[in-house]
Order: sequence, then structure tokens, then C-alpha cells
Amino acid sequence: MRYFKKIISAILVLSLVLAQMSIFAFAAGSNPTISAESAIIYGDSGEVFFEKNADAKMEPASMTKLLTCLIAVEKLKLNETVIIDAEVAAVEPIELGLVEGEEISVEDLLYASLLLSGNDAATALAIKVSGSVGEFAKLMNDKAESIGCENTNFTNPSGLPDDNQYTT
Repeated sequence: MRYFKKIISAILVLSLVLAQMSIFAFAAGSNPTISAESAIIYGDSGEVFFEKNADAKMEPASMTKLLTCLIAVEKLKLNETVIIDAEVAAVEPIELGLVEGEEISVEDLLYASLLLSGNDAATALAIKVSGSVGEFAKLMNDKAESIGCENTNFTNPSGLPDDNQYTT
């Protein structure tokens, strides 16, 4: 579990470092070149240095799986076994091709979610944690709010498109 927390933490730290590099470039007087549809760069004090469509609602897509995996490592043990149910086996698009009745470890599902962007693996983790995708979405929204994500709503653990799943 510590290993996955370190991986997720490293990704977050790398993001912050890259953001800081952008701040230095911006502070030096040059506007950053941002090809994304939306972005925001702010400092520790909350001061906004740059923004582009920062309040536009966007699909979080597979970044959703980062939150799914964070919650999973907080709630489950890596060596726990997950028995795949019919709901997980039916998730489209298929990434791992999990089969109903198959047994797989939480650790393997985490790898599949993060490295293969496995929608079925993320759904299996969600159901293992909460019993259903709907209940897991509630945990996701609570966690997102607790870490400061505003204007964010999750409806599924994989990031598959849904009009009610968005972030800014």
C-alpha cells in the first residue's frame, strides 16, 4: 500500500514541480504557452498567476482513476482478493477482459487501473471498496471536496463519459 501511495504522491509532486516551473516562467514576464483547453496557475497563497477557461466544466476522463486508486489504497490491503462480478465483466471498453468469477488481487487491479487505464479494473476496485459504483462515487466526491476540488462531481470510478461527471 505504501508503494502505491508513493507512486500517487510522486505524480502529484511532479505536477506541482511542473506547475512551479510554469510560475517562474510566467513571473519572469513571459506568458506561458498553454495548449490545453483550460488551465490555472496559482501560488501557495492562492493568488492566481494565470488562467485560461479555469471555470469551464471538463470531463476528468482517466484522471478519475488516480482518485479511484487513492481511495482503494486507503481502504483495502494490496493482497486482498477481489472476485469479479457480472457488472465488472460487462464494463466497456474492455481493458483487461476480466471474467465473472475470476479472482484477482487489489495490487494487480491497481496496476491495471494506473498503467493500462483499465476501466474494468477501476470498477472492480470501486465495488470492492463500497459494494457499488454509486456508493463509491459518493466516496469520490467526499474525497475530492476534502482535498479542495471545487466544481467537481464524479459518477463512476473509471472516467467513462457521463454528463454529470465533470471538474474545472
